[in-house]
Amino acid sequence: MKNKKNDLVSVIIPTFSRPYNLERAIKSTLSQTYKNIEIIIVDDNGIGSKYQIETEKAIRNYIKKGEVKYIKHDINKNGATARNTGLKASKGIYVNFLDDDDEFLPDKIKNQVDLLEKNIKYAACCCDSIIQYHHHQDIVKCQQNGNLIEAILSGNAHFNTSSVLFRRNALEELNGFDESFRRHQDWELYIRFFRKYLMISTFQMPLLIKHVTTTSVITNEPLKQIEYLEFFLNKYKMDFETYQKKNAIYQYLYLNLANSLVYYGKYRIGLEYLKKAYSFQNPKIKNLIENVVVFLKSFIRKLL
Repeated sequence: MKNKKNDLVSVIIPTFSRPYNLERAIKSTLSQTYKNIEIIIVDDNGIGSKYQIETEKAIRNYIKKGEVKYIKHDINKNGATARNTGLKASKGIYVNFLDDDDEFLPDKIKNQVDLLEKNIKYAACCCDSIIQYHHHQDIVKCQQNGNLIEAILSGNAHFNTSSVLFRRNALEELNGFDESFRRHQDWELYIRFFRKYLMISTFQMPLLIKHVTTTSVITNEPLKQIEYLEFFLNKYKMDFETYQKKNAIYQYLYLNLANSLVYYGKYRIGLEYLKKAYSFQNPKIKNLIENVVVFLKSFIRKLL
């Protein structure tokens, strides 16, 4: 179906400390088969910092040609603030936040705009993604429609914010991202989003490549992740208590935290959170084995 209105789509790319990946994200947006797109780069490195200077240099030609709008934060703020800065500067009827190390496949925007035009009751559209690791890749499927919040928080809806095309009016009604969240801002937004809106999936081939490397998770303070998760859980405790899958949700969130702590060498406290995760419900043998393997691999890697 051809897009009759040819509505403007805003692609907002927040960037922090990864200038070497940014051009790939820009090129993938410029290569879209849907052409009425504005690209807004929000540099969250802080003016005059090493990475801000390198970022501006890396995209200088795109700025000169008017292919991107480049906005610099005076100081480093956070991902939520960077996304809101881009949203406020954008003009599109549709909005897509693209992480600076991800890339669109050519029909991504076109297919999602077409689907949302056909299905006006939905305020956003997700798609399947290719997860590209160093030596292999996986395909994760969204392929669910409706209110997906419990599926997201329990690890049963597999998509990321780069894969989602939003209607602008929904984001504006929600006042964008909560800037008090330094992590888990995506989950926080989705809790509020699904109180009011529904999401549809493209149900087709992947439309996004998400690159997973050692720089994909930017943190110099792994123990801060405990504080960030507890802040998130405390703020939305009342919501969690209404979810049918609340035990599965708590288990999934604490497992994520445990695995991350172990990855950064915090084995003792990581083990504590693994135990806490499994206190919410009995683990499936497969899942238990998988998490033990994660612990062992991380421990062996540390020894080597």
